[in-house]
Amino acid sequence: MAELDIKHTTPSAAELKLALQLIDQISEDHYQADLFEDEEKQRILAAIDAKIEGREIVAVDHPEDHPAGE
Repeated sequence: MAELDIKHTTPSAAELKLALQLIDQISEDHYQADLFEDEEKQRILAAIDAKIEGREIVAVDHPEDHPAGE
C-alpha cells in the first residue's frame, strides 16, 4: 500500500459493524447465472455472423482497454 500512499488504519467497532451489515445486505447465498447476460459473448457472436454474411468487421479502440496516461 505504500506505493499508493495509503496509511494503515484500524476501523472502529462501529465502522466494522456497518461494513459487515452492508456486505450482508448485498450478499447472495448463491449465484444465479441466468440473471445475467453475457454481453461480450453476444457481441462476438454478432461479429461472427456479420463476417459469415460477408460484411467487413472493424475493431473499435475503447479507452477502457488502455491504462490511464497512455
